[in-house]
Amino acid sequence: YKPVSKRKRPIAVTLPHLRREPYKPIPEPIIPKLPHHPPNWKEFAYTKKLTPERVKQLVDSVTPGFLSEEELSLLIWVVGQNEDALAWDDSERGTFKPQYFPDYIMETVEHVPWQEAPIRIPEAIKEETIDMLRQQIANGNLEPAQASYRARVFVVLKPKG
Repeated sequence: YKPVSKRKRPIAVTLPHLRREPYKPIPEPIIPKLPHHPPNWKEFAYTKKLTPERVKQLVDSVTPGFLSEEELSLLIWVVGQNEDALAWDDSERGTFKPQYFPDYIMETVEHVPWQEAPIRIPEAIKEETIDMLRQQIANGNLEPAQASYRARVFVVLKPKG
């Protein structure tokens, strides 16, 4: 809890009405017909995204006996047709098209930017934390900023799994 003296009170102010982008329907793609007898999954033509290791990982994730050999072949065929929608790590993920999902404008009021003192990163995990942040920046999840705001970060090791 915090004392009443630190309570944040809402500001009574009117914001200018910003013009919002109208909703643009996303066209439905043409879905290919399912083959009655798909090619055997062991003869699958591997691609940059669907490597032999990834296909094996996908096949191994299916409970033995749950799918027949033909159903497994159909699964791999469908995954192969839609491989652009898959990402095994952040470097392979895409973004929404801005023509359908325009940037959102955050409406704010004039205020004093807040700053919190950072929490020190323990030396034992400092290099690992810096590497993780660099990877997040490289993948586009984070971006460098020179804002007036500063937030605390508390880094802890997660158990594997």
